[in-house]
Amino acid sequence: KLHGPCPGFVPFGGGGIMLAADWKCTVSNSTFTENQAPEAMGGAISFKRIPNTPEWNALPNSPSLTVNSGTQFVNNSAMEGGGAILTFFVNSEETSNPGAIDISNSVFQGNTLPGATTLQGGGGAVNFNNSGAKMTNCEFTSNVSVGGPGGALTIANAGGTYDPSPSDVTLEECTFHLN
Repeated sequence: KLHGPCPGFVPFGGGGIMLAADWKCTVSNSTFTENQAPEAMGGAISFKRIPNTPEWNALPNSPSLTVNSGTQFVNNSAMEGGGAILTFFVNSEETSNPGAIDISNSVFQGNTLPGATTLQGGGGAVNFNNSGAKMTNCEFTSNVSVGGPGGALTIANAGGTYDPSPSDVTLEECTFHLN
């Protein structure tokens, strides 16, 4: 159980967990409560990769984030992008893992973005930005994005000088209520 805030990671996002580069992470039967990234993105989990840099080009491009088995994200917040989870340029070129992010049987409740101002900055609960993801049997209730899009979920593409590959997100049997 992670109960925030975690000041050491706040400037970079990920009040609970900050992942970067080519990490592989699995989260099961966990609770993320009141984690904060007041000056960044990803209140509970932030997973960022910056494309077209020497570090990016040296990676085998097989990052992954798996969240399952009753994990809960409750009352987490970030300033601009993914009150609970932010992913930024997390795709996989492996044919066996086209969606690098797999979230199932999880609850997102009361997560907030108090100051989202851009499309890339929305998603009161989750923000997938240039990322491949699949969400199955997830519940989104009372998540809020103040001033930005997607009370519960934002799917965006930063594009530009980074990476023009689009987000490819599949939702199956998810419930959205009062977002």
